[in-house]
Amino acid sequence: MSTGYKVFNDCVHGHINLHPLCVRIVDTPQFQRLRNVKQVGPVYFVYPGASHNRFEHSLGVCHLAGKMVDALRKSCNDQSIVTDDEKLCLEIAGLCHDLGHGPFSHTWEKFIDVARNKEGMSETSGAVVSWKHEEGSVQMFEYLLEQNKLRDALVEAVPELKDKAVEFIKELIRGKGTLKSDKKFLYQIISNKDNGIDVDRFEYFLRDGRQLNISSSFDYNRLLEFCYVIEVHGEKCICFRNKERHSLYEMFQVRVNLYHKAYCHHVAQCIEQMVIDAFVEADRKGYKIRVSNDKVYQLSEAHCHSEALSRMTDHIFYDILYSTEEDYEQARELLHRILKRDLYKVVAYKNFSTKLLKEKEKAIETCSSVAEIDKEVKERIKECKLGVEKDIKQICERMTYCKFEQFKVVMTKLDMGVEMEDAVRGTAEKKNPFNNIYFYDKNKLSEAREIEWSDVPVFPVPEGSIFHVHGTVIYKDVDNPVSKNETLKDELETFKAELMKLWK
Repeated sequence: MSTGYKVFNDCVHGHINLHPLCVRIVDTPQFQRLRNVKQVGPVYFVYPGASHNRFEHSLGVCHLAGKMVDALRKSCNDQSIVTDDEKLCLEIAGLCHDLGHGPFSHTWEKFIDVARNKEGMSETSGAVVSWKHEEGSVQMFEYLLEQNKLRDALVEAVPELKDKAVEFIKELIRGKGTLKSDKKFLYQIISNKDNGIDVDRFEYFLRDGRQLNISSSFDYNRLLEFCYVIEVHGEKCICFRNKERHSLYEMFQVRVNLYHKAYCHHVAQCIEQMVIDAFVEADRKGYKIRVSNDKVYQLSEAHCHSEALSRMTDHIFYDILYSTEEDYEQARELLHRILKRDLYKVVAYKNFSTKLLKEKEKAIETCSSVAEIDKEVKERIKECKLGVEKDIKQICERMTYCKFEQFKVVMTKLDMGVEMEDAVRGTAEKKNPFNNIYFYDKNKLSEAREIEWSDVPVFPVPEGSIFHVHGTVIYKDVDNPVSKNETLKDELETFKAELMKLWK
């Protein structure tokens, strides 16, 4: 091992060797912050093993990025297919791809959406309505380099790219760019926007599955063993051996299982809503992130400022919980209820997949691009949600204690994780999870083709099962906890029975 490399003993990947520059990035306050940001947020309150953080996940993605590069070099029998400088940039991108996550990971993004909608913010007001952690990661990466004077060290470490190195790493984090347009496959390693097969997913499938004790037979090592770079429609892309279609099917199924069993667990959804409501209430009452005496940011806007975000971890939960200020009493009580397991109530949930799949098939017939199909499906899901809310309002008019504004409808869309930005890479008629995945035959290494859903000889799976939309109705008993009101509890049972009748 070369001088300056550091070994991390990881519970998932064993010994991870990090490049000296990666070690310098790890040893910064901005990266160390990830030690205190839970990987799966509120799911930890349901699965006691889910205590892992973004820190170790980021180390794992860095490690797997290097392993995929080594695998491509070996399979293509060409060390120069990915240069050493490109490999280092990929490892750094893997290391820094989650720097922008806020407290409780993806829950923070949902909090931002709710908080800003309550404030009536919109694109016309100049505020970013739907903030995503990917752009936060890019901004935090820039901030990390500046604060720790690592920009020059990075440029020196990758002389091939020189002053373009930082921008290239940012492109790799985003999963798209132009600096290496002749090597499209480089952008598919960390964040694959074409088919969702990337080392980020490999890593969290493994780590989350282990920590949650949800087993699977998916093995990313087989995919690495049979990955290959082939030119497809004029672009060099990562392709897989045709016999590995079973492994890919298993990969998509792992994601479905993790979502159904953990990420979208109905209790986890209730706790997440309580965390969001507590943060919104604290934000409304003036909770601030203080950077210095003259720099103070509102909770719901602090993440837009790297200096403030670098001070934000899951500790905000406990900062509010242990506060003594009267203004935060309601937010504090919600967090106390989480710890006492006095949670919001799940009133009902329904699978809308069959109905919406038909709408999706209609969209496929009329829309000209995959982006249009996705937009149309989102509109149908929105209409479905409005329909549920209409049913709730209708029933509440006949109730004494149940108030319409205390219900929350959560719609969860899951289609095995395959999302396409446009129809450039395929035709709009495709609707199976193997969209934009290309396979090769061992006797025809220069040719790549797609495989249809029907060509995957696994146990028969109805095509409708690859498209899931679930609606969960949650009763948010903020002011009048169900646990303290037997009459309300009985009325909720009546409410549930009437809702079930309307849904038949």
